[in-house]
Amino acid sequence: MSRKRNAWRGYHRMGRELSVPLFWFLMAILILMPSLSCTQPSEDFWISQQSLRNLMEAEMPGVLLMDVREVAEFRRAHIPGSVNIPLSYLETHAGHVGKLLKAREDMETMVLICNTHNRSRRAREILQKEGIGWRIWVLEMGVTGYFTGKKASADLL
Repeated sequence: MSRKRNAWRGYHRMGRELSVPLFWFLMAILILMPSLSCTQPSEDFWISQQSLRNLMEAEMPGVLLMDVREVAEFRRAHIPGSVNIPLSYLETHAGHVGKLLKAREDMETMVLICNTHNRSRRAREILQKEGIGWRIWVLEMGVTGYFTGKKASADLL
C-alpha cells in the first residue's frame, strides 16, 4: 500500500511540474491571439482619420463607409454618409451580405467603422473570407477618433 501511495506522489509532483510551464504557454497564446487575428500579415489596412476626411472632401466615387456598430450606437452618432450593417448581423448573414456587396460593381473601396476599431477588424476578416475583392480599410480609432476634438452638432450626427 505504501508503494502505491509513493507512486501517486511521484505522478502528482510530475503533474505539478508540468502544469506551471503549460500554464505560461497557454497564457502567452491568449495574450498573443488578438494580434494574430488579422488575416493580412502587414498593417497596411489602416486608414487614418485625416485620410478619411480627405476621401470625404474629395467625394471620391466607389468608396463605401460601412459602420459595423449596433443600430442604437449608430443612431446616437455616426459619420455622415456611412451605412449601418451591425457586426452581429454580418456574422450571421455573411453570405447574403457578401453577395450584395459583390453585386456593387461601382464600388472598389470600403472603410469599416466602429467605436474604436476592434469590431471593424473582425468585420474585415469576415468580408475577406466571403471573397470581397475590394480594398478594405479599417478606420483608426473609429467614431471615437472622428468626433474627438469636434463639437458634436446636429449636422454631424
